[in-house]
Amino acid sequence: MKILICIFVFFALIFAFHSYASEADGYDKKPKINPSEVIRIDIGNDWQEDSLSYLQYINLEQAYISDSIPPWIVKFPNLRVLACYNVRCIPEYVGEIQLEYLEISNSELQELPEFIIKQRHLYVLTLDNNKFTHIPEGISSLDSLTVLFLNDNSISEIPEFICQMKSLKSLSLSGNNISQIPECIGNLRELEYLSLYNNEIRELPESITDLRRLETLSLSGNPIASLPEGIFSKPNRLESIYIYDTLMAKDTLLEQRIKKLKRKNWEAKSGERDKEREERRRISEEKARRRKERDKIESNKTIKP
Repeated sequence: MKILICIFVFFALIFAFHSYASEADGYDKKPKINPSEVIRIDIGNDWQEDSLSYLQYINLEQAYISDSIPPWIVKFPNLRVLACYNVRCIPEYVGEIQLEYLEISNSELQELPEFIIKQRHLYVLTLDNNKFTHIPEGISSLDSLTVLFLNDNSISEIPEFICQMKSLKSLSLSGNNISQIPECIGNLRELEYLSLYNNEIRELPESITDLRRLETLSLSGNPIASLPEGIFSKPNRLESIYIYDTLMAKDTLLEQRIKKLKRKNWEAKSGERDKEREERRRISEEKARRRKERDKIESNKTIKP
């Protein structure tokens, strides 16, 4: 009996040893991270500089920058997206990077440097919660810009040069001191999203009904009492109209008209999606038919006479 127990213990020890060895060997064979595949990194104070020249996205939200964007930013020639907060200025070397998305929020900016205005590939610019008292005029030269956010500043008017930015799809100027919207706002024919909540706007220009692609209009927190009649009579794509904390908020008749408009546009958009799906299906079937015919012709060519 003692011999059997000794044999059992011996084999148990051998099994345990092999299990441990296999586990240790497995640690050595763990898949390694290929740094060349990394395109984004969120940087905090514990980050150390490295030769990550292929990075495309840097988020400095957790870096607690107290003054300026650090100079090592230029070591990333492929950088396309930069988001940073709590900065006092934008140093000139940032202009050396061909950015497509730039966010500088919760900072002390009052003006936009010339070298940012020369960023021809910039399509998203977010400058929320800064010290701007006006919209920088040079912004209108950013031909590729489709998204402009300047929320929670001290802007008092929307200048007419904004109406020249024909590529804009999203414009948000909420939390400012704006009292009027220029008549030329109707020129922004590509605009899909317009947010103006928490301002001093009392009326909308009739030209806003020319924004046929507009899907979202936010007017909450303004002393506005009515909407242009054209919003309900002209064709548009409005699906969301926000009028909380306005003089219209308790107008039940207006609320019903808005709901009816939203329902009509939602149904129209749903119909458009169905048509698009049907068109894609038709194109796919046509391609398959042509491919089948081509294969048949090629097959006949290979048949010997």
